[in-house]
Amino acid sequence: MTPATRDDVVDAALRSALPGGADEGRVIVAFSGGADSTALLGALVAATRTWLRRRVSAFHFDHRLHPASPAWVAHCREICARLDIPLITAAASGPAPPGASIEAWARDARYAAFARELCADDVLLTAHHRDDLAETLLLMALRGSGPHGLAAIAPSRPLGRGLLVRPLLGIPRDLLRAGLDRAGLPWLQDPANADVRYDRNFIRHEVLPLLAQRWPAAAANLARAAELQRSSAAVLDDYADGVLDPADAGRATLDIACLAGLPPARQQLILRRWLRLAGGAAPDADTLSHVLRDAVSSRHDANPVIAWRGGEIRRHAGSLYWLPAPPPAPLAGSRDWSPMAALELPGGVLSALPVVGEGLRAAALPVGPLTVRARLGGERIRPKNHPHARPVKHLLQELGVPTWERRLLPLVFVGERLVAVADLVVADDFAARAAEEGLRLAWRRLPDSGAH
Repeated sequence: MTPATRDDVVDAALRSALPGGADEGRVIVAFSGGADSTALLGALVAATRTWLRRRVSAFHFDHRLHPASPAWVAHCREICARLDIPLITAAASGPAPPGASIEAWARDARYAAFARELCADDVLLTAHHRDDLAETLLLMALRGSGPHGLAAIAPSRPLGRGLLVRPLLGIPRDLLRAGLDRAGLPWLQDPANADVRYDRNFIRHEVLPLLAQRWPAAAANLARAAELQRSSAAVLDDYADGVLDPADAGRATLDIACLAGLPPARQQLILRRWLRLAGGAAPDADTLSHVLRDAVSSRHDANPVIAWRGGEIRRHAGSLYWLPAPPPAPLAGSRDWSPMAALELPGGVLSALPVVGEGLRAAALPVGPLTVRARLGGERIRPKNHPHARPVKHLLQELGVPTWERRLLPLVFVGERLVAVADLVVADDFAARAAEEGLRLAWRRLPDSGAH
């Protein structure tokens, strides 16, 4: 294939993936400095001279896994300076946790950094190509994955506030790299890419070349198989979406009733889809069976907790909850609080708004600060318009507050008197009546508190 034809093929792939108009968002290349991302960056810069009007940047993430990584950052700066585009850099904040997969940890850290950088209308491009697609299909098959795993690498997906796009999935590695020497763009060689102790490298250097000896079109056919699996996965997702309540799409709760009467395989399908929409990683079959057995089919009053990749699956009443991280520890001790200022606490922020006819009666409050603490057990309060004091525990049960949220709720005291439970209950003798000035409490849960 001639250089001109190679350039045309790559350019056509970019044209189909990106609009050519003067959009507001940036096009950012995930730039490792390796051959593939260098080829993509060079092709994208060439496109800005003809049809692409969007701003182009590069993003290099330093995993800090190799002593030469500072030199790699410098190399990327030099290439971007030569191409006259800005370079964004970020680095891992620490080493991988003990026992973690280095490959998975590096990937998660890298994409988390990308997600933090992307703004609305930004597009992040990665240089994944047809050979990457074939390698990933084999990896997922060897792990026993179903259609969603065998779909391998998605052409695009949301990331942060922007969009992740992989425009080169139909282009072989050799074709993508064919123009690098002619363009005069040097690239880096990461020694780790030759280390066959890593699964992907073993497949790349040992397995696929052996398969190609017997089946020359092995990589192309494996990539095609991944595309077919992606179509099958889309059909399964459509079915699951039809069972899920549209109002619950993307929410971290699932009404267990929607699973009633369905065969286990379909229940697993719906659970997997719900978790993906809620922002969690899709569990494997064993974990899904665990959820069905110990959460979906558990006693109504049970409170099972199933840990899964950065979060937890819990049950409360008739719903499952996805908590993206374990809830924080409750407030230890007590805190003074002036209602004129918001108070940040474990799991949320407590604030107050001046109102009339509701909330805490302003005239009943002391001049000095109120006291806030977490539940210790045994607290009682007489709610507004109720004749008797009630245990806080019973009130929270009646209000349907999940058990893990109850530990974080701020209790507000005047001296030793409990006068409010977050924004849920106000003591009758401290409650504002009609035309009386009051303070309406607001308890805003933090997104990573495990409260929904």
